[in-house]
Amino acid sequence: MVSAETRRRAPWTCWSRGLRTATRGSRPVNTNPTVASRPSPVFRVAALGACLVLAACGSSQNYNDHHEYVNVGGTRLLASLLSRDQLVLYGSTGSNYGKVEVVCTEETPLHPLSLYGQTKTLGEQHLLDNCTTVAYRFATAFGVSPRLRLDLLVNDFTYKSVTQGYLVVYEKHFKRTFIHVHDMGRAFALAIDKAETMKGEVYNAGSNAMNFSKEDICELIKRKVDCYIHYADIGEDADKRDYVVSYEKINRLGYDTTIGIEDGISELVRAFGAVSFKTPYTNI
Repeated sequence: MVSAETRRRAPWTCWSRGLRTATRGSRPVNTNPTVASRPSPVFRVAALGACLVLAACGSSQNYNDHHEYVNVGGTRLLASLLSRDQLVLYGSTGSNYGKVEVVCTEETPLHPLSLYGQTKTLGEQHLLDNCTTVAYRFATAFGVSPRLRLDLLVNDFTYKSVTQGYLVVYEKHFKRTFIHVHDMGRAFALAIDKAETMKGEVYNAGSNAMNFSKEDICELIKRKVDCYIHYADIGEDADKRDYVVSYEKINRLGYDTTIGIEDGISELVRAFGAVSFKTPYTNI
């Protein structure tokens, strides 16, 4: 259980994907008028005194030194500042699996290919060993959010199809699994509600219905966007992740995703028709 002292010290000012919350009296309020008001797991995390760990240095190879510093060193520092009974919700990644020929369960040996996956694997294990942790190996995110990312496969493919009218795809058979950002938030809310059952465990977070190849995603985009897609036979993708994941463990707790790929692509198409990006691939 979370101690009374931990609850008392829990900060109410939180940031989560562009949503800022503060207090008016003792009640949290949304101080960002550009973000639609909807129930947020951030409020419940703060009330519980839990720690939601999302910050990481991503998959870019331009900042190799930062991966170790942020994803491992930063996670260890955070763990050292928490009490042992304080709940930690860790946003890990399916990238920990790498390239696997079997269907990945939570017990599948990890073979991360990228420095990002390797350092996220180390951060995940450190928190499981030293804190009261629920770790989510999330599928690849997609969908519209307050700080919209375009370095994610579905978002990137849809953006290029809408703005350029064409898309070149290497190694179209590579498979990945996906989750809408809204359903990622729902997963954290589940961990808060079922902390006693879930603590100390790793869960794949996504849906068995959303294991797709790159070609599958492209064909779904073509239904929504008038574009040309070229599947290249020569050349290769630097991203070698290729895996299918089982979500039976989290399904047994009553969780499944609520927003499918087609609905996500539709909302992205609408967003890209309304918003322009001066620097589309910066994570700011």
